Amino acid sequence: CTLRNKKILNGLSQFATNEEEMTALRLLASKDNIGLKLFQEYIVDQRRSFADILRAFPSCRAISIEGILSLLPAIPPRYYSISSSPLDASKGKRLSIAFSVVDYLTPSLLVQGKEEGLRRIHGIATSFLEATCAPFLAKASDRLQRVPSLRIFPKPTADFRLPSSLSVPMVLVG
Repeated sequence: CTLRNKKILNGLSQFATNEEEMTALRLLASKDNIGLKLFQEYIVDQRRSFADILRAFPSCRAISIEGILSLLPAIPPRYYSISSSPLDASKGKRLSIAFSVVDYLTPSLLVQGKEEGLRRIHGIATSFLEATCAPFLAKASDRLQRVPSLRIFPKPTADFRLPSSLSVPMVLVG
């Protein structure tokens, strides 16, 4: 996941054993104009993750797993749209979801004459879903030893209501 919280960078700076890296992390975490600009260009625009920061600032790698867990927030749940119909009896108790795989390149970014941008970014959840579905998409499902199952939960909403009659046609775009 991309770092969005400057507190993580500030916290990580406390584990830096290299003075320059500590200063750079604190600058990235700062609220002054230079820090804000660098944070936007280097972290947000490049979609840098915690692992990316550890690679870029190697003196922080001595951080313990407890230290990492104290800095990072939990990954929030992902919500997807159900694309199957309860009226299709041929599907039984199965449901289909619709998702788009997150996969793109970040913008170009030159740092001291070296290209540090153009990084390929994959979504955590959609990459997992894509890998889970790949055998079915490749028509290799007959070679599967075990059909994968995913734990899901509904997200109740007061904003959406089905029509009272199931004969009313609907087009849903999400």
